[in-house]
Amino acid sequence: MSLVALTAAFGAGLLTVFSPCVPLILPVVFGAAADRGRLGSPALAAGLATSFTAAGLFLATSRFSLGLEATLFHRVAGVETASAGREDQEA
Repeated sequence: MSLVALTAAFGAGLLTVFSPCVPLILPVVFGAAADRGRLGSPALAAGLATSFTAAGLFLATSRFSLGLEATLFHRVAGVETASAGREDQEA
């Protein structure tokens, strides 16, 4: 895998911090991380970006090695998103 692809994947993982459900808890999480020291918040952000990047690369690699089409993943993700929305409306 090229350095450009790894950098792009890391950047995409870093952008997940801005998911709609995350900003609500960021002050609490970063406040707790800041209590750990000066590098607590940057370490937390780097850890989140790294873990999401690793998960994304694992899923992409698995998909390619198994020969699965991307449309299958798109459909599964769409069904999961729609069902999660329905569950929220019922609650």
